[in-house]
Amino acid sequence: MLLVVQADLRRQNAVENMLKQIVFPVDHIVFASGQASYGLFQETSEEQMDEMLAVHVKAPWLITQGLLAPMIKNKSGSIIFISSIWGDIGASGEVIYSAVKGAQNSFVKALAKELGPSNVSVNAISPGFIHTKMNNHLDKEEKQAVISEIPLNRAGDPTEIANLTDFLLSGKSAYIQGTVIRINGGMVKNLLQLFTILSYKQGINPNTNL
Repeated sequence: MLLVVQADLRRQNAVENMLKQIVFPVDHIVFASGQASYGLFQETSEEQMDEMLAVHVKAPWLITQGLLAPMIKNKSGSIIFISSIWGDIGASGEVIYSAVKGAQNSFVKALAKELGPSNVSVNAISPGFIHTKMNNHLDKEEKQAVISEIPLNRAGDPTEIANLTDFLLSGKSAYIQGTVIRINGGMVKNLLQLFTILSYKQGINPNTNL
């Protein structure tokens, strides 16, 4: 069954109204929010903080809470978060985004322990540099500089994230629980250039003492 429901995840009442429109049990939930926030932490407004927390943390909590009961009752279901490499290691100039993605990872690990006895799987995917519109603020040369720091020498493709998501939704991944899976072309240890580019692109000195 296919039902398209839209909601402004920044607003709790919009999330609650969306849940009311879902009138059938949901077997799988995939959270793929891609809203980023660039800038120095000390220049980040409270409004920006609240918005990022609402979209990436509180809305997923409310949605999960609202759809979880049938999964527990049926002892079946999957919850997947598309997190970020920044949730693992943090990023200069993207402190708030890093923090909310880190919160997602912690939520996954804790909820997985709680729901394991009910046979509901909870996992996260942590992408690295993927060819999506989130990186459109980088020009061609800057993107190539980032790619040069990735051992596989290319950006990831969204279909590769989708393929891993499909695997986690299948019975083939039944013994994977509470795991944050990195899919980044091996770039984790080669991030200095990426930090520098993303920071200076936003007019941020990565050596600023925050």
